[in-house]
Amino acid sequence: MHKILLTSTSKESLDLYIAVLKTTFKKVNIFHSIFYLPQTLKRCTLLKSPHVHKKAKEHFELRTYGATILFITEKNDIIKFLIFNKPKSVHAKFFF
Repeated sequence: MHKILLTSTSKESLDLYIAVLKTTFKKVNIFHSIFYLPQTLKRCTLLKSPHVHKKAKEHFELRTYGATILFITEKNDIIKFLIFNKPKSVHAKFFF
């Protein structure tokens, strides 16, 4: 059984890559299951002014979306295809 852990800060690119994976697995007849992970939220606050004005603050947040895909295959060509055709905005970690 193989496992792919996908994370991205862009939900659209993550959903698009998952759709590509679904169609690829369907064409090659590979059974797969997809589990969406809860999004993580990281907040950061910076002061706008270098002086003592504590009321002037700028707030930023970074959302990270994730999914896990489990599949069973003996074909190494499919795994190479998935590695080389991954978008740059999606981080993938493969477990064999």
